[in-house]
Amino acid sequence: MTYALFCTVIDNYGDAGACLRLARELTLQGETVTLYCDDLKTLQAIALPADLTGQSLTIALWPQSAADYTTAEIVILAFSCRPDGSILTRIEETARLILSLEYLSAESFVDDFHGLSSPLFKCPCYFFFPGFSAQSGGLNFEERFKERLLTLPAPVYPAPCETLKVTLFSYRNPALEGVLQLLDGRAGESELTVFEGLPLNNLNELLGTALNPGDRYQNGKLTVKAQAMVPQDRYDEFLIGAHFNLVRGEDSIVRALLTGHMFLWHIYPQEENAHLVKLQAFMDRMRNEVISREEQDAFEDYRALMLAYNGEGSFPTLTIDGLGPVMTAVAARFAKRLLERGSMASSIRAFVREKCGF
Repeated sequence: MTYALFCTVIDNYGDAGACLRLARELTLQGETVTLYCDDLKTLQAIALPADLTGQSLTIALWPQSAADYTTAEIVILAFSCRPDGSILTRIEETARLILSLEYLSAESFVDDFHGLSSPLFKCPCYFFFPGFSAQSGGLNFEERFKERLLTLPAPVYPAPCETLKVTLFSYRNPALEGVLQLLDGRAGESELTVFEGLPLNNLNELLGTALNPGDRYQNGKLTVKAQAMVPQDRYDEFLIGAHFNLVRGEDSIVRALLTGHMFLWHIYPQEENAHLVKLQAFMDRMRNEVISREEQDAFEDYRALMLAYNGEGSFPTLTIDGLGPVMTAVAARFAKRLLERGSMASSIRAFVREKCGF
């Protein structure tokens, strides 16, 4: 079938990255997709060469009129974006159905609202919620990524005397200083790969440095490597090769989760601390699904650390090496369970087949 996926970029790579990943996987599963985005520069910075040259995936600038829009049977409007005027009229006249793709959440309402019809448009429209449960639309990953992960040995946290490899991809976050102090408290060395943009700017501000991509900086037992933005497949390799991943937003948290390594999630800040409700719901789901009685105390320390990293409360008294082995084992179990539930692209295709009657 033919799909049109609409995406806007507000202030980060996340929305574009998630949409590009979904579009790519739909084509790998046999569909034809046009990805419309209002910021092609952002997409091109993270795209793979095959994304720009393949026959089944077209990346196009957000259409300015109906003449710029190639009609598709299935239209996906990602994260509340909405074409207007003649473009929307054309979509309503030609699409078999519209999917309103929502943001990822572990909150309980996701299971209740996923797949419900919406009255927003003049053709059939349904809410589609990514999520962590079997009742949701699943997580945004590729089958080949799943196969890659399943061939790897189980993640192992290093001994305290060994080098701890860490990646950093975050919004501006003063609480990063607390994580740097945890790394400084290790007996062994730590190697932090920080990506350009907001993460590098934030770290430069905290360390009083002026690092640029390609620079290397030594501060006691901490080595900082400033890294330029890379295509998505290359970022996956950084996550897989690390022991501890500091990630942000929606797309990178899913990738970090599925690698099975310990992570901290810098969730996108929202008004009235709504993001902390989402974060607590995620932690509750993780606890309820994979935490044993013997791991409860360590997990609550981890929850406190996750909240502190997101500006809620103070950092708990712990060592990263004391927490690391337990939470790496927990993360690996959670990753396995999530991979078994299947990808969002597969869920979308099954949903479309059901609603279109074939």
